[in-house]
Amino acid sequence: MDYAGLAENSDIDFEIEQTFNPEAVNTMETSTSVRHEFHLADRISLSAKAQEKIVIWKQDIELQPYYFAVPEKDSAEYMAIRLTELEKYDVIASTAKVYLDDEYTHEIYLNPDELDKQIVIGRAKGVSVKRYLRKKHTNTKKIQGKRIRTYEYVIEVKNDLKQPARLNVLDHFPITSDPDVVIEVYNASEAKIDSATGQCSWDIVIAAEEKYELELCYTITVPARENYEYK
Repeated sequence: MDYAGLAENSDIDFEIEQTFNPEAVNTMETSTSVRHEFHLADRISLSAKAQEKIVIWKQDIELQPYYFAVPEKDSAEYMAIRLTELEKYDVIASTAKVYLDDEYTHEIYLNPDELDKQIVIGRAKGVSVKRYLRKKHTNTKKIQGKRIRTYEYVIEVKNDLKQPARLNVLDHFPITSDPDVVIEVYNASEAKIDSATGQCSWDIVIAAEEKYELELCYTITVPARENYEYK
């Protein structure tokens, strides 16, 4: 392709994009990088005002976005992805621009060793998550010198979209290093529970225009001494 015949004094600014998908003719790998060498058959000449953009290699990769919410900390819901599909490619450490609905949101750093980490794309629309305390009760009777405090939280999820939505919800229950305190979860709606951190995680799919409720219920057994505060 030759655009040298265009007048150099023309007032027209234009962009040209050429996309090549050649096979790499030489690949060199080191402990820190991978270098590909390509031989391109096409030659391009541009006028002085042309903005040149040549894409050497382009690949569309299908990812599965999902909704993400931490209702205890934030009332907003977010769209997120994981880049595990990139593990089959020679991804190098670099920055990447993130777009949601064709709008630029922010820039992220890609680490080839951390492609399974969650990446938040931006605030989402169509799915709402609310958390409220349904019950808080302290047993007034002493049982072997202990009192039992009961907490019941409900997380209400609503999908206003016309299609099913995948959602990851995070919550937590308190943990303690006090040997006189016992914390027991008796209902967590089949959440994945990390007892060391107190984190609860739900991965659910909500049908179109449906509501869904998650529960997190636990008891805290503390010494019945007056004004006792557990750590």
